[in-house]
Amino acid sequence: NRYQAELTQLNEKSEKIQDDIQSNRRQLTTDRQEFLDSVLQDNTDIKIKVLPYGEDKKSLEQKVRQILQCSDKYNKDIEVLMEMNDHKDLKNKVKEIYQDSSIAKHQRFYQHLHNLPQESLSDFVLWHPQDNLKITFGKDQDLKTGSAGQKCAALLAFILSYGDEPLLLDQPEDDLDNELIYDLIVKQIRATKHKRQIIIVTHNANIVVNGNAEMVIPMTVEGGQGYIKEQASIQDEAIRKKICKVLEGGQKAFSQRYKRIHLEDDNV
Repeated sequence: NRYQAELTQLNEKSEKIQDDIQSNRRQLTTDRQEFLDSVLQDNTDIKIKVLPYGEDKKSLEQKVRQILQCSDKYNKDIEVLMEMNDHKDLKNKVKEIYQDSSIAKHQRFYQHLHNLPQESLSDFVLWHPQDNLKITFGKDQDLKTGSAGQKCAALLAFILSYGDEPLLLDQPEDDLDNELIYDLIVKQIRATKHKRQIIIVTHNANIVVNGNAEMVIPMTVEGGQGYIKEQASIQDEAIRKKICKVLEGGQKAFSQRYKRIHLEDDNV
């Protein structure tokens, strides 16, 4: 009859909209990966992979509870949903319960679903889990198993790789050992400083020397106040003396690192 034909037409339209949303959602994941690949194409120390619909189980459960307005009395029903392999199976399970009142163990949940406002059901149909990220650094070490310092270094390496606007870093050496500072930070500073201005406030002379700073501004403290008495490039003798006072290894270490930097830059 006419009503059945209209219902069929509406169902087909609904499925078409859902397919379009699903397609756009997949494209979003693809765009995210392409963005990360473009940002990190010259960075060999850190890799970021997008995990489609990889939202962790805890936040996944919280989102399902929120959309379906489930209190703790539906814990057993939620447990069943969380056992599904992916969000598609989860949605199909909810649909199965919604359409079949004969499933005894889900009777109360069945009634709850039918009492939900239509907006909540629509939100659930259109919902997709968030993507997640897998970040590795060095020799493919998973960042999840890394220390706080390694996580900080990886984040800084990404920040340094992205964009061309001026960047101000305040003591990036905090929580980092010297190996991390050089492997993940200093190399990225040297690779990036030609396309963006980088201003670094630091107590670590290794960053100044190994980063081959274009301008060094030592701070002098007198009477509890900080003053700028001089500023110049790292080639300036007075500036080099200031650096050597705080650099581990002093003048000898400075000379060795400075020579190595220029050899590396000549080979780039």
